[in-house]
Amino acid sequence: MEDHPNIGLCICKIKVVEFDSYKEIGEQKRVPPLGRDNLFIDLLIGKNVFYSPGGYMVRSSMFRDSMPSMQIQAPREIGQNYQLLLPIASKYPCGYIDDYLYYYTVRKDSHSHIKWTFEEKIHIIKDISFNVLINIVDSLKLPKEKIDGLNRIVKVKCLKKQLNALLEYNRKDYVDSIKLELISLDAYDLYSRFKVAMIKYPIISKFGFCLKKIIHICRGGGVTM
Repeated sequence: MEDHPNIGLCICKIKVVEFDSYKEIGEQKRVPPLGRDNLFIDLLIGKNVFYSPGGYMVRSSMFRDSMPSMQIQAPREIGQNYQLLLPIASKYPCGYIDDYLYYYTVRKDSHSHIKWTFEEKIHIIKDISFNVLINIVDSLKLPKEKIDGLNRIVKVKCLKKQLNALLEYNRKDYVDSIKLELISLDAYDLYSRFKVAMIKYPIISKFGFCLKKIIHICRGGGVTM
């Protein structure tokens, strides 16, 4: 941070360990992208990022500049990390420290490991998380066209997370309506098509799980979070 006064935040790597034994069970990291680095968009869509706050350091002056009101909504179900990271990432570049400087301790009975019901999970995705992200985007001082584009990204993310929930809970509720919404947003990509097929035809889901395990083993079988 001292050597690069233009950056607003920097990211290190995290080791994930068990609470009692401190046995390493995974890691969290962001691989610095080749070419243009857009941490803000990647945080918004959940691509190549993590949200554990201990892996980030922010410059306080730039943090206050990006969040002048300093008002943080922290819904119990999703935490405050979106509201801390997105504003500064939208305005300032980030740097990287290629080292493990933080240990994330996993407790089996922690709030983040609560098993939600299907209805609770959908409520978190459709109502709480969606509204928080929309409010954050709308609060940014950006042109209307840019805001509209970011709101579309949030809507697509919400729909894809609903597909993941349907698959996780072995449900087929309104999968076709989600498909139509994605088509209307011009976002019914290969990923979405495969998810819809896995939800509607469980045999494809089993095949996809086996394929994922094979690829994981062939790559060395390391555990990631």
